[in-house]
Amino acid sequence: MRPTSDSDEALCHRIKDGDEYAFQVLFDRYYEPLYRFFCHRGMEYALAEDMAQDIFVRVWQKRNSLDPSKAIKAYLYQAAANEIGMFLRKKNVREAHAKDVLHQHSTGSYTPSEFDQKAFIDKTVQSLPEPLQNVFILHRYDGLSYKEIAQLQGVSIKTIESRMSKALKYLRKELLPLVQAILLLLLCNG
Repeated sequence: MRPTSDSDEALCHRIKDGDEYAFQVLFDRYYEPLYRFFCHRGMEYALAEDMAQDIFVRVWQKRNSLDPSKAIKAYLYQAAANEIGMFLRKKNVREAHAKDVLHQHSTGSYTPSEFDQKAFIDKTVQSLPEPLQNVFILHRYDGLSYKEIAQLQGVSIKTIESRMSKALKYLRKELLPLVQAILLLLLCNG
């Protein structure tokens, strides 16, 4: 059995030559992170699995056009982001979530049975403008560094830092009612 510690570039060279084992190593290395990438962006678990698998199917189908000198990790994440963008455009999910969050937040219409903290946080993250949302999720959920995100998105590290700062400011403001509700519950029960 061949070693699995090959660099991504070496794996891409071998995949380009039709090496199925190298492809399996690449799949094993990046399937789970891509799956989490989809899940953190609101995709249902089964859909996230399908989307992650589809990306690898396309990599195998287009293996002859792989450029091993380019980072396959960045390619995979860019393909994932494109997949999500297409899905959301077709279904108009982003607009529906953003309108729902804004309406419920502005009217204070959450009932105790509807008020699910995780759902509120997820909807709030999903209501971030797309560039801010992508940076936040890539860094906080997927564990990518600012440098990796900058390379992935083709922008400067300063741009990523600025987007993260704006995302955190927005989330602090929008999640303030949740924090206040939790504190109130603690004070009432304490």
